[in-house]
Amino acid sequence: MVNKFEAFVSETHLFTKDTPVLLAVSGGVDSVVMSDLFAKANMNFAIAHCNFNLRAEESDGDETFVAQLAQQYKVQHYAKSFDTIQYAEKYKVSIEMAARELRYQWFNELLATYSYAYVATAHHKNDVLETLIFNLSKGTGIAGLHGIRPKNGRTIRPILFADRRQIEAYAQENQLQWREDSSNLDEKHRRNMIRQKVIPVMEEINPNLLQTLEMSLERISGAEEVFKAVVKDLKNVCVRADGRDVYLNINMLKNQPGLNVVLHELIKEYGFQYHQSREIAEAIRKEEVLQVGKVFDSSSHRLNIDRKELIISLIHEEGVGAYVIDEQEHELHAEDFDLSICVRDALKYKLLPLANMAALDHEKLKFPLTLRKWKKGDFFYPLGMNRKKKLSDFMIDLKIPLNLKKRVMVLTSGDDIVWVVGHRIDHRFRITENTRQVYEVKQEVKSLP
Repeated sequence: MVNKFEAFVSETHLFTKDTPVLLAVSGGVDSVVMSDLFAKANMNFAIAHCNFNLRAEESDGDETFVAQLAQQYKVQHYAKSFDTIQYAEKYKVSIEMAARELRYQWFNELLATYSYAYVATAHHKNDVLETLIFNLSKGTGIAGLHGIRPKNGRTIRPILFADRRQIEAYAQENQLQWREDSSNLDEKHRRNMIRQKVIPVMEEINPNLLQTLEMSLERISGAEEVFKAVVKDLKNVCVRADGRDVYLNINMLKNQPGLNVVLHELIKEYGFQYHQSREIAEAIRKEEVLQVGKVFDSSSHRLNIDRKELIISLIHEEGVGAYVIDEQEHELHAEDFDLSICVRDALKYKLLPLANMAALDHEKLKFPLTLRKWKKGDFFYPLGMNRKKKLSDFMIDLKIPLNLKKRVMVLTSGDDIVWVVGHRIDHRFRITENTRQVYEVKQEVKSLP
């Protein structure tokens, strides 16, 4: 088994013999066998143990056992005790999730502090099968079907080549000692139920379940790679970013095969759930009743269905304050954009018709100026007009989408709007032949982080 272990590490390019690896050791047979394989292969490793204090004296016994194991292998040992129940209650997560978060937070600290390259966990073939069934039972996309990968970031699984029977046989042949976790028999835990009730039935149907699983996972992983490549190509042609906003071309999307799945792949990074992707896909398929203006919110972003595009933007906190601009200021950093300001000689000034630039008559301005969000009742005199217009009507004329409309800001002088930022200046503050100095304000929209 040592040879198989070394071959698997080499074939999957997990690490080299000199690479410092931190082993996550619970004291159970899986992690004990992993430790023994590392020792017999003369790998560079240390041992870390988490005491989650969920099984009273049994948990403390595990901690003592792992400390003795590290001493036996003459390697560095780390141990930490956690109040897992308190953490779960505080952050309103399950005990399993609390233990996972606490474990990996600590492991990451150890990696950073002591310069270990990876943390190794003792997942094996049976864990892959259990994870696959678990993901299917609670709902998953294609990424949830490829099981557990040998490497994910700085986490590696160096004994994925073995199944539970092989691991237990190796432990017995080498007279290894380990600790039995009584919670593994508790069917209240969903994974235990899968292990003890679901998989035995599946093995009755197919005695070679683990072997056929490998081939299935290989095909699923291949299909996932093909799918990702197709989505990447589609993203390159139908998705564009403008500042912090993202635009998806509806015409390129609506006839896409598997639109529900493809759309979710494109927007899931912004926090949208699959059921939302289905609703959005249904809305854009029906061109004759396209629901322009309909919005969908994730925890961080808002998606607006516009006439030709889906527009995704950050959801901003309400009550962003106004910014005051003194006459001497040359720049201002707002939430979505930066402003650069300069005063120029009107005689030498060349006017450029750019929406992101305001050229104003300096003498007509009353300082300090104010940059604020637009509000109901605002009006101004759009450039080229001698009558006022409600800002709400102006934005309707421009067909500004709802989620972007809420972020429109105005530059004011006293009670007058002098510039609807990024759109139009006020006619009364334009430069004329009588202008002596031009107050130039240029907007630069911030890019996606």
